Amino acid sequence: MKPVSCHLYPVRLKKYDGFTAVNLHRWRICKCAEVLGRAKGIRAYEFLEGPLRRRFGDDWYEELKLTCSEYNKAYPDGMPR
Repeated sequence: MKPVSCHLYPVRLKKYDGFTAVNLHRWRICKCAEVLGRAKGIRAYEFLEGPLRRRFGDDWYEELKLTCSEYNKAYPDGMPR
């Protein structure tokens, strides 16, 4: 079986004292997938639901979905100003 880190790509995990950072790794070779995801309205965390649930659990993923939903309502253009 592949390690969960392979299934999570392009998400990279970095461990710190007390928490694990979850970061999206963007690079030019994957740009087509990013463009297709935007066109279909699929966010990276939605595409990676299975691997994220496998790594962090269902409760964590449900909290992530809620947090992303609230963020997207507050910042429909994607970034705070």
